[in-house]
Amino acid sequence: MKECLPAETGLEHPPEFVVGTDFLAEGILTAAGKFKVDLIVMGANRAVSARMAAHIPWTAVHEVVRDAPCPVLTVAG
Repeated sequence: MKECLPAETGLEHPPEFVVGTDFLAEGILTAAGKFKVDLIVMGANRAVSARMAAHIPWTAVHEVVRDAPCPVLTVAG
């Protein structure tokens, strides 16, 4: 992901990347609260579109979208 972000983005603060080993949704939500994130970016399985994954109750994407303290961007992955 770091390679996708050009160095000359002009952002006031450089983005931070966090890697963890918790259960997916729980870990993401914990990190979002701990680091006071502005945006969560998640990949969704290509078998289910990113739009659909956010609405299927048993997916991690759905849980994060439902409970996140900030906007969540889902992309096909």
